[in-house]
Amino acid sequence: MKVVDVGAAPGGWAQIIGERVASKAGTEKVVAVDLLEMAPMDGVELIQGDIEDEKVQELVSEKLDYELADIVVSDAVPDFVGEKFIDHMKACYLNKRVFDFCSNILKPGGTLIMKII
Repeated sequence: MKVVDVGAAPGGWAQIIGERVASKAGTEKVVAVDLLEMAPMDGVELIQGDIEDEKVQELVSEKLDYELADIVVSDAVPDFVGEKFIDHMKACYLNKRVFDFCSNILKPGGTLIMKII
């Protein structure tokens, strides 16, 4: 099973997922992507970048051995400004970006688990 964690920093979910799918160094099955830097984790490939960037998408694909993911998990949230409407729209936009990312990375019939605020 191959899993991509979007909005992964600081990496807690990626670490737990890696343990659950028995992802080991050299045979990683988990790819964690975030704009923020993350500390290295055994069994997890880390990518710092924006999921809308084609280079980041290509790197994710490369880390998945050019196979599609079985699961995409997103715990991503935008930077909130404290205005309910604006914060809601920023969260909706980010969720749409994750959904669009899945069209290139997630296999047909795969699972998307996403935080919705």
